[in-house]
Amino acid sequence: RGETPPRARESAPDSISPALVDRSLAAVEEALIRRVMHDEHGNKSRCARVLGLHRATLHSKLKTYRIES
Repeated sequence: RGETPPRARESAPDSISPALVDRSLAAVEEALIRRVMHDEHGNKSRCARVLGLHRATLHSKLKTYRIES
């Protein structure tokens, strides 16, 4: 999983740990991928196009989040 960009990490309030921000972003990413996969009826090529990802990147994220098509 990617890390929070330095600028976002620097602007986060002191009460929020960078690890929490990273997990929150991952949760949002996972939910978005699940939603688009549903909307595109499991078509990975269309899902990747909608998300602006290369198909191989989407495949990697599907594996990371254990999302089946």
